[in-house]
This record gives sequence, C-alpha cells and structure tokens, in this order.
Amino acid sequence: MKKTLALLMMATTTVAMAGPEPTVLMSEVKTVGYLASDSPNALVPGEAWEGVKLVRLEPGKCERIVHSNLHFVPAGDAEKPIFDESRTMVTCPA
Repeated sequence: MKKTLALLMMATTTVAMAGPEPTVLMSEVKTVGYLASDSPNALVPGEAWEGVKLVRLEPGKCERIVHSNLHFVPAGDAEKPIFDESRTMVTCPA
C-alpha cells in the first residue's frame, strides 16, 4: 500500500511539474520528413521544420522562434536534423 501511494505521488508530482504546451499563434514553416531511427524491426520517421513560429508561453509572454539552415547529417543508418535556432521574446499580439 505504501509503495503504491509513493508511486502515485511521484506520478502526480511529475505531471504537475510539466507545464502546458505553448500555444502556436502563427506558423510560417516548411516541414521536412526524415529517417529518425533505423532498427532491424522498425523504421522511425521524424519531422524537422524551417521557418518562423510565434508561440504564447503563458498569458502576456510570447516568443518568436526561427529555424534556418536546415540540413541533415548521417547518424548511423538514420539521419539527424541540424539547424540554426534563434529565440526572441516579443510582445503578444492583441
């Protein structure tokens, strides 16, 4: 019983610490698919994006995220996306 209660408390704490996902207010991106993982039993696709997103982190707090220079490098039998990222705090639109 104590072990179950401890596990439940840990799970509740983990969920409470994870904040809500940012809300995407604007997205002007190009999404590119790639092979994220290649194992003997499964191919796992991934997606990377290049462009601009405006996200609301919390009420009154927004961020402009820019991904540029997207390219892929070999990672074993799969690929890894490489890009330049810049993040800027901006005024949220009304």
